[in-house]
Amino acid sequence: MQYLRFHLFSFFQSFPFEADSEANLTCMKTFITIFLVVVFGQNMLGQQINGRITDKKNHGIAGALISFGNTGTHEHSDNNGNFSVRGVNPEDSLYITALGFQSFIFPAKGAILPINISLNKGSISLNEVTIVPNIEAIKSFCKCEFVDQPR
Repeated sequence: MQYLRFHLFSFFQSFPFEADSEANLTCMKTFITIFLVVVFGQNMLGQQINGRITDKKNHGIAGALISFGNTGTHEHSDNNGNFSVRGVNPEDSLYITALGFQSFIFPAKGAILPINISLNKGSISLNEVTIVPNIEAIKSFCKCEFVDQPR
């Protein structure tokens, strides 16, 4: 740290103002703040991850849902399966889901970009649906008045 302080101080001594003045100190603080924000600001805001989601035949999966973190932030893949997600913390994992495919969890830490994710086919099962011709059943979830025998 002292090495960095010495070089920054010697850098500012080359400017045409007094070396020990209050203006010099303020200018150095401003420069260091701007430098740190530019260098480390990208990590504070999170990283950008981009890639492609495909099936086993390397066809892009359109409309796949890519979500991350506990913020509820998500993106969708385009028609070719390409996606770009911003603001991902290195500790987050990407949760990838698509209709007709098994879900996949991808850890963001140490990801080599662009990432290519291949999803396996999955089956969809629906529970049994029973249709009942009973008006009382409809009234249980809807405040509706039905006439049984219209005139």
